Amino acid sequence: TGSTGTQTASTAVAPPIIVMPEPVNFGVVQPGSTLESEVTLTNTSERPLTIVSAKPSCTCTTVDLAGKVIPPLGSITVPVSMKTNRSIGIRQAIVQMQVAGYGRFAKINLVAENSWGVRSIPSYLPLKENRQKPEQLTGSVILESVDKRPFSVLSIMGEQPRFVGS
Repeated sequence: TGSTGTQTASTAVAPPIIVMPEPVNFGVVQPGSTLESEVTLTNTSERPLTIVSAKPSCTCTTVDLAGKVIPPLGSITVPVSMKTNRSIGIRQAIVQMQVAGYGRFAKINLVAENSWGVRSIPSYLPLKENRQKPEQLTGSVILESVDKRPFSVLSIMGEQPRFVGS
């Protein structure tokens, strides 16, 4: 039938869905946070789209989309949540949505940065090895207060800190 021909022709293309916001950016958050937001899925085609399944890239993300139908040229709003782990740094997750009649996935991207009260930029210290003394590694990092309150660095590895440019 005509619908089978349409499905075959559509398998190589992504479904006509616009995800907003893209990405879902939770910003800088405390490690171990449960983050919640809403995502709007807009169907840009003139026929209804049925989401067959939605699979997150990790168990940290929850979304309930299986069986949802996005009306022609319409939108639906769905809740998404992500639980961050206890380590600092950038956390990303992807929800892949399989849509009936399409071989490629539509995706919801989620991102957050875990940080305690003082954030380092970059999240991890970029160290340079001293070939003469391999036990001595050096590097620099920028520290900023997440809540914009003043703070002082009292010591680094038990020693007085050395500040760049001072």
